[in-house]
Order: sequence, then structure tokens, then C-alpha cells
Amino acid sequence: YDGGMWWEPMNSPFPYDLYDIYFLNPEFGLAVGAQGKILVSTGIDWTPLSSPVTDALYGVYILTDGSMAWAVGANSTCLKSTNLGINWERVNLNLPTPTRLNCVRFVNANIGYICGERGLILKTINGGTSWDTTSVSGGEDLYQIVFPANDSIGWVCGSREAIYSTILVQGVEEAKPLPSGETKTLSANPNPFRSSTVINFAHPLNSNAMLKIYDCAGGLVKTLNPQPSALRTII
Repeated sequence: YDGGMWWEPMNSPFPYDLYDIYFLNPEFGLAVGAQGKILVSTGIDWTPLSSPVTDALYGVYILTDGSMAWAVGANSTCLKSTNLGINWERVNLNLPTPTRLNCVRFVNANIGYICGERGLILKTINGGTSWDTTSVSGGEDLYQIVFPANDSIGWVCGSREAIYSTILVQGVEEAKPLPSGETKTLSANPNPFRSSTVINFAHPLNSNAMLKIYDCAGGLVKTLNPQPSALRTII
């Protein structure tokens, strides 16, 4: 009640590590951890729930309407519950090898995502009945995935300072000089990037150019004045 300046220890019924926690509202939450342990809180105290697995669980999520809860973990473990964790059933993701899954999030009742080791990302568009797989280019282990703007923009982060986004940047190749005052969108590779990126362009010796870098929210990050005939700028 003091904005997080003082934290009170709560009793846990298990002497095991807990890896994730999620609250549907101030009165109801789930926590998951080692050896498949699942805990529930309906106020202050935590009590154990029955779990069908002994593999460690690293991520838990409850849909906003409370209709379904999900948990993911080691060895491709994926669980779902339709009664707020009282009963759980295993979901087969059809992964070719046992994979550590770290986080599960749903945008709505149909669209959901799971991320895990070696850059793995899974997506469902039918409430978890089936899942499609993809991966990020760097192959880093991924620990968290969020969608702050419904399904339009997603972010995922992981090992080695990895941050990826679903934001797309369209590239434009210019064969002729631009009229004075006209602007064009250029591509950056990689995008998003951690420490540097490359933007390819060129402009004639007798012309001036200004290069502006914006973040995903539309805020101006940096303004550059590249020299004429520049072929690339690295920031």
C-alpha cells in the first residue's frame, strides 16, 4: 500500500524456486516454479494446486476474462486450465526437440504467443488448438514477450541484450534525386537493433540531406547530416 517501498514476505507451502507470477485482479493470482509447482492466491496466503507435470514451469498467464490460464516450462511443457487452475491439461506443441519455454501471453481469447530458448516463438490464432512456430534471426534464448498494442506491435527480449520487435520498416530505392523538401523512408538493417545499424543511401555532391531516426513511438531519436555521396551511415 506504499507504492512498493516496503515488501512483506508471504508464506509459501513449498521450499522450491518460483519463476513467474501473474494476477488476474488484486484478489486472484497464480505462481509457478520448480518441479511443476503451481500456487494460487485468493487474497494473502498461497496454497498449492494439483499439477500434472514435474518439469519446471517458467511462465504463467491468465486471460483477462478469466476463461483460461496457461503455464509453460522445461521440455516443451505447456499446460492450460479452463477453471482458473483447479485442473490442468497438457497441450502438445509438436516441437521436434524438447525445448525450454519461458513465457506465454495472449492478446485475446484466440491469439497467443509463447517464447523460449534458441529464439523460438510460437503463435496460435485459435485459442491454443494449434501453434505455428518461427524464430528470431539471432537465435538468442527469449525470456519475455509482450504486446502493448494488441496484436499490432510485439516485443520480445532475451539473452545477450536481445530485443526484437514486429515493427516493419519499408525500404525505398531512389534512382533520381528527390525534389527539394521531399522526404522518403529508408530501411535499416538490422532493425530493431541493439548497438548499431546500417542505413544505405546516396545523394549528389551538389545537394544536402538530413537523416532523422525515430523510435517505434514516433519520437525523434537522432538527426544526422551525412556528407554528399555517402553510401551508408552506421549509428
